[in-house]
Amino acid sequence: MDVNVIALAALQDGFFYLVNHPGFLLRAALHGAQLRLGIPLDALRWLAERLLVGPKAPREVNLQPAPPGVGVAMTVSIMDVPLRVNFELHIEGLRPQPPQLLLTLRVRQLAIQAPPDSPAAQMIAAMDLSKPGNLMSFVPYRPPLLVEACDDRFVLDLMKLPKLSQSEPLRRAVLALAEVLLIREVRFDRELLLIALRPNPRGLPAALAHIRA
Repeated sequence: MDVNVIALAALQDGFFYLVNHPGFLLRAALHGAQLRLGIPLDALRWLAERLLVGPKAPREVNLQPAPPGVGVAMTVSIMDVPLRVNFELHIEGLRPQPPQLLLTLRVRQLAIQAPPDSPAAQMIAAMDLSKPGNLMSFVPYRPPLLVEACDDRFVLDLMKLPKLSQSEPLRRAVLALAEVLLIREVRFDRELLLIALRPNPRGLPAALAHIRA
């Protein structure tokens, strides 16, 4: 979908969200005073609907609060076999490690439902779903942004997202911002994704180096 179309739709839907949730601005101000950024779960649902498109994209994606994580349910198709996948997603941390920006996730309570009596159902029954990261060794295609997968831990390099990998100025800006604003904590609190920040004046030289590079 065109970026300008998404931006316009975001402005329109954001306005209606504020109208229907008048207390959000007050909560946002209170979190802002404590250097915490609050992103409504509705915004993540909205974004998922518009970004997860295409014949191979997950369908029927559902996000529900599961503090300190978020519950995720979706339908994926593997070799034309529909699978219903449910799990809890916990964000462990986000740190710059130039030229990478590493996001560490934990995937817990994984459950996969396949059509009864199908070969896929038999294969899933033999899997250890408590360690989903280890299952990646059996996947023929690994996403480029996946750096590490072990047990329930996944490490992603956000710099390999298409929009960032294709724009050097945007890459430098994101890395510069990550140097001067450290992320102390990322967690879900009911219907909000809370990102706690801490200024890092010592990172200013590194930030300037990214911008000038």
